[in-house]
Parts: sequence; C-alpha cells; structure tokens
Amino acid sequence: MSPVRPDPMIDLSRIGAALRAKREQSGLTIYEVGERAGVTGAYVSALERGNGNPTISVLQKIATAVGADIDMSILLPDGDPLALALAGLNQDELNWIRELAALAHATPDDTRRATLTMLRHSARVVGRESLAV
Repeated sequence: MSPVRPDPMIDLSRIGAALRAKREQSGLTIYEVGERAGVTGAYVSALERGNGNPTISVLQKIATAVGADIDMSILLPDGDPLALALAGLNQDELNWIRELAALAHATPDDTRRATLTMLRHSARVVGRESLAV
C-alpha cells in the first residue's frame, strides 16, 4: 500500500506555524500538547515544521489542547474564496457552520441534496424580498 500523500492544496507549513504560535502563547511544551491531544510530542513537532498529514480530528484535538479553535480557513490556500468568506465570520457564525457540517456529514446524500435545494430556493426568495424593501 502506498503512503498517503498530503493534499497539495493545504499549506502544511502555514498550519504548523499557527499551531506553534498557539502552543507558545499557551506556554505549553510540544510534549504537553501531545499528551493532551493523544499524540506524541514528536508528532506535534513534525506538524509544527509543516510535515505529516494530520486529520481534521487531530488538528482539532491539538487546537483544544492549546485552548484554541481551529480556524478552518487555514486549511485553504491563500486567496481561496471560501477562506476569505470564513475569515469574515464571527464565532457564532463559525459555530453555526460547524453544526451544519456535522449534520451534513450525518445525513444521507439524497436528503442532503434535497435540503441544499430548499436552502438555495429560500435564499433566492429572501434575496428578492430584501431587494423589495
């Protein structure tokens, strides 16, 4: 079996730098973060150097270990429209998106497609109503 390659669209060095900054700000060692996150200190060190292929789950555990939330926009390339949109959201809006993502993940494909169709229709209707005001 061939090794899993990191996604070329994800800038691991940027993620690593952000993790290191949060860890240093929290005053924790890489070993303390690793212990709290359930990974080795060597793995935390590798991630901070931009190496490895972390899952979102591992990134979230490390973020929690240093008392931070993962800004999902960091996983996207600079200038990506989604990254720019996420960067403009407040914490409540980001929490709402996380909850929607969790629900979408747990929903069968056909139900998810139908729900998206309804949301798009609602957005068009609301858009027309807001323009009429």
